[in-house]
Amino acid sequence: MPQLTDDAAAALAEAYLSDPQRHTSQDVVRADRLVRQTATILATISRYVSTSSQEEAKAEFPFVLDPSGEPNGPAGMNKKDGELFYYARIALASVERLFDLIVSVHEVPARNYDPMAFVVAAVVTALAHEYSHGLYGHKEKVETNISGSRFLEELDADRRGGVGSLCLFVDRELRRMMGDFFNLKDPMDFLEAAMVGHSLLAFWLAGGREDLYAGPTMRCFMYYDGLRSIALRERFADLSQINLARTNADRIVVKIAKFVEGGDRLIKIREDHLAAETGYKKTFKKNLYKRTDETVAASPFWIAFSGRSQATWDDDNERHGIVIRQPTLRELRADGVKVPFKASLLETICRLVCRWR
Repeated sequence: MPQLTDDAAAALAEAYLSDPQRHTSQDVVRADRLVRQTATILATISRYVSTSSQEEAKAEFPFVLDPSGEPNGPAGMNKKDGELFYYARIALASVERLFDLIVSVHEVPARNYDPMAFVVAAVVTALAHEYSHGLYGHKEKVETNISGSRFLEELDADRRGGVGSLCLFVDRELRRMMGDFFNLKDPMDFLEAAMVGHSLLAFWLAGGREDLYAGPTMRCFMYYDGLRSIALRERFADLSQINLARTNADRIVVKIAKFVEGGDRLIKIREDHLAAETGYKKTFKKNLYKRTDETVAASPFWIAFSGRSQATWDDDNERHGIVIRQPTLRELRADGVKVPFKASLLETICRLVCRWR
């Protein structure tokens, strides 16, 4: 199946923007630009995943960019029964509706980047969530005696969504787009922007089925936990830098909440992060690890990780198909990025042997 080209993505964006049933933003000019830019970013990501799916598992994993003015849900992921054919979907209407949450925010306090970067981070997190259902075996109908398995899979996909959001800065082409489109160029700015985007996504998705999805505070924490984990694993940032970005994201949310309808609930989502982390560790973490071991073992994309135990889950089961075309540290520095870490010999060897899939 042909991949989604930039030209095809642009045509779909125009089809959405001209749909008479489109949800029209209060700021049409900025919304139109954001929809076009996000379509290009999503098309780029989709080609990475499609290519790596073919290489890893000889599987088809096309991406559907839905131009409907009134779509059937913001996003989704499905698999053809009995076939290695998976497809993820994002509705372009989701981009505009997320933008409308911050339409009155014209600048990020004390920052030089465009607040529309929050929306892109949110949408890419949602896409990474959907890809996770395919990549991590959630669609393989793996039998289990673990109660609430579908809820755990959604929680796992939320965490993977946070992992996948890092692609916006570790991939050279995506990082260039984020700089050109939104002036987002600094690694620390990216971390805080991603965290604010996670908050907006959880806020916007609140009210879903309680038997399938966690509440907005827990979902926001899971996005954050995934981002934190992959940032530490890839030495993109250390824990003190991540904590600083988290504090900055809290402050940004407080400052922009007055421009957001229901902004007090947005602030509450971030204020309750620590309680969500405690609840996750006490209530869900053990069974989530067990369920992930089951689904990963059944996934055609991750055969090499079959049989991994819970004890090694954080190290060996932390990858995401979106974070697949990462630049080396030398490439990052050649692009003028101030990389906040030093390369180790072990990391260099692992990159050569494992390709950091």
